[in-house]
Amino acid sequence: MSRGVVVELPDITEEEAQRLAKLVKELAENADALESLVRLARKLKESGLLAIVEAVAETGAEGFVAATRLELMSMVANMMMVAYMIGQLNHELMMEATESVPRCLDEAYREFSKDHRKMGLFELLSIVRSPEFTAALKAMQQMLRCFRQKQQ
Repeated sequence: MSRGVVVELPDITEEEAQRLAKLVKELAENADALESLVRLARKLKESGLLAIVEAVAETGAEGFVAATRLELMSMVANMMMVAYMIGQLNHELMMEATESVPRCLDEAYREFSKDHRKMGLFELLSIVRSPEFTAALKAMQQMLRCFRQKQQ
């Protein structure tokens, strides 16, 4: 048989006392859940995530509206599609490109930055006949052919 506990609270009405009693009973019945919430709050605070949640709550609707702007949502969707596309590429090819692109961009920029004179016809023909130019044209042709097949 349970015994009731009597607590003296000055300046409180009978209705407020009944509401407090109900609340204390609810707290007691849900002690496990409340302890879990306290542990979660402690972990959020220790990790620094609680400060982020508080900051988001303080910004209120402004933060939500900013986060749901069409431009931002489109950017996130595009980033997800790019991530998916990169995930579908051959790993060895991506590794080779990752290692080569920075060096090649540096070389291309140095060439671009030089003083350039007008190109003569023989120099242009020499470039067009180079294996690199031929490979670039064939790669573009293959990509366009692939795009056209996808549309049909």
